[in-house]
Amino acid sequence: MAPTNKKKGVKGPPGRPKHEVWTLGFRRVLKHCEKTHRTIPAAFCVICNSVLCNTASKRLTAHRRICNIDQANHSELIEKNDSDPKIKEVTKILTTDNSATITFVDMDDTAQFVNEQSTSEDLAKTEYTFLDSTTETYDEFKLQTGTCNDYKLDTVLTKFFIGCNIPFSVADSSYFKKLCLALNPTCKIISSEQLSGSLLDNVYSKFHKDVKVSQTSVLLIDGWKNESTNTKNVTVMIRTETSETIFLDNYELSNNKDIVQELTDIAKMSIMEAYEQFKTEVYAIIMGNSWSLIKMDAVSEVWQFPCNSYVIKILTKEYISQDFMNTVCKILKQLNVIFKDDDLENKISSEMRWINTKCILEYCIANIGTIQTILSSENLIKLSKDYKCLFFDEEFIHKIESYINFLDSINELTIVCQTPKSNIADTAEQWLCLQLPDDDSETAEKLLARRDSVLKIQCLVANYLHPVYRGRKLSDNQMNKVEEFLLNELDSDGLNSLQSYVNGDSIFRVLNQKDGLSSQTYWSLARRTHNDLATLALKLLTIPASITSNFSQIFNTIKNTSLKPDKLRKLFAVYYHLKEKEEKLEVE
Repeated sequence: MAPTNKKKGVKGPPGRPKHEVWTLGFRRVLKHCEKTHRTIPAAFCVICNSVLCNTASKRLTAHRRICNIDQANHSELIEKNDSDPKIKEVTKILTTDNSATITFVDMDDTAQFVNEQSTSEDLAKTEYTFLDSTTETYDEFKLQTGTCNDYKLDTVLTKFFIGCNIPFSVADSSYFKKLCLALNPTCKIISSEQLSGSLLDNVYSKFHKDVKVSQTSVLLIDGWKNESTNTKNVTVMIRTETSETIFLDNYELSNNKDIVQELTDIAKMSIMEAYEQFKTEVYAIIMGNSWSLIKMDAVSEVWQFPCNSYVIKILTKEYISQDFMNTVCKILKQLNVIFKDDDLENKISSEMRWINTKCILEYCIANIGTIQTILSSENLIKLSKDYKCLFFDEEFIHKIESYINFLDSINELTIVCQTPKSNIADTAEQWLCLQLPDDDSETAEKLLARRDSVLKIQCLVANYLHPVYRGRKLSDNQMNKVEEFLLNELDSDGLNSLQSYVNGDSIFRVLNQKDGLSSQTYWSLARRTHNDLATLALKLLTIPASITSNFSQIFNTIKNTSLKPDKLRKLFAVYYHLKEKEEKLEVE
């Protein structure tokens, strides 16, 4: 007989909400002992009808694992041995009225219990009062939670496939099916069709519902080459105020169209798509890879910036001669026949050469004596006389040292640009401190032009409004541009707030005395009394310095690229969401 419903007015225990383990077929009860006159909380298992006085989540979880096994074995034995007298239920629920108070006794003692109930009202017994009105029997528990648990398991498996970049086709493998049955003989095994269909849609819908995007955001547009199909692609992502990156869409560029016009169309579509999907307005765009900034007359109010990391890469290649590096690496490759240095071999390979430029040049200076000794020896390496003479040329050695000094000077700038939380104010400060080489007038002019392409007016204003930098390194000409920008962007209240910020009046006097405040915290606190200026400052100081995602590497290794475009977009969105959550857990 199933337990009766609880009495009206009986309240559950106070405190924190129930742990998730209580949804696995447990009910809360109060244990009343008339002999000891004590009441303690307990847990009633609807599978085996037992009561556990230890309600710790670990204890209930351990019981559920054992109880499920016992229940499966018990059912199997009943089917095979219906007449076996050894097989019986351990406990039985008996009640004498319609109250919510029940008594548990051994099944063998049922008759004795009934007689005692009729002859003695003072019998000392243990009673249990239900505190909730959830599942009462094992059959109800299976009906109510079977679908839910299957759905939860399917969701976890779908996230596992996507988050670990496992091909959906693995679900059709006999080895995967055997693994699932070994873990749970009664489980329903999912298929690759379900993974790429309804399950992917459900996980994406949940992600889309849970993700929080601010009212304004920055668009990241990065170009890359798909190695498997030899096509040019564009990835579009949203960067939120909390520095979270959300995948928006991916496009394949046509070889027959003008790239600038095609990028313009993609940018316009992405701005509309960002608003339709996440209700966020794009106010700035960061452009990556080798494409120049696009011209968008229809959306001219959107600020555009180049990726700082990419500009540094181009700046380095413009100063350090590619022919010079090819020559150095060619000599080192022949020398490594003698050195047999695997690390050096990896650094001078064509794929890793520009990443390890500084290491290669430093290796040359550190081992200059050994290199000269080997080069002066006859028939040790197969190099022409011209190549062998290079490491004895003082001008050649001086060039290596000048390249190393240049790379040292941009090292800190490179670190700032590659830091995910860096903004355009941080990189502007580093660019303004950078001393570019001027030994060659033509090269120096190119480097200055490259630097000026990064130091756009919004970057200078962001640096000026940064509570630490305050534009102290800006030239008079740059300050004139900053003031002109602020005069056009701010109304009278905003300009009054700007004067208070410059003079350190009002709330700014208090904020300036606080050490360690981030720029976001600084202006968020000032926003209540200086809304216009603070809103502009926060927008500028939220713009990232670079596109730090490695989408091209991920796309070239993703295992489910055969999906249709809409499904592929959902797959990438969920993958990035799971990847970011996993990284946050690792940091914590």
